[in-house]
Amino acid sequence: MSTSRGLFPQACGESFRLLSRTIGRERLVSYALKSTSREMTEALAFTGMETDAVEVISLAIMAAAISFSLVAVTGLAAMAAGLLDGLTASILVVCAAVLPVVSFVFSGRKAARPAITP
Repeated sequence: MSTSRGLFPQACGESFRLLSRTIGRERLVSYALKSTSREMTEALAFTGMETDAVEVISLAIMAAAISFSLVAVTGLAAMAAGLLDGLTASILVVCAAVLPVVSFVFSGRKAARPAITP
């Protein structure tokens, strides 16, 4: 058996380490305990991934923050280039609202997906 954790658990660990330095370990752990369901914890145990629910939640938070930042930078670049018309601004607003939520849910449910699929 390989001793490497895999890309997803490594990303979870790194995001937990970064966020725990940024916002505080206790605050992050208390948020994750409130927002983690029993089935997510069971799915993590079932899949055998060497990661905690707190680490998965921190990866989801980082994914949402990064996707929002990318949309914001894209909007600023479009504004600086003079390409920001009404339609483009509407698309950016929708992307700024939808993309972080989708990335949060997708990365947060990634660990449970192998346990759910047949």
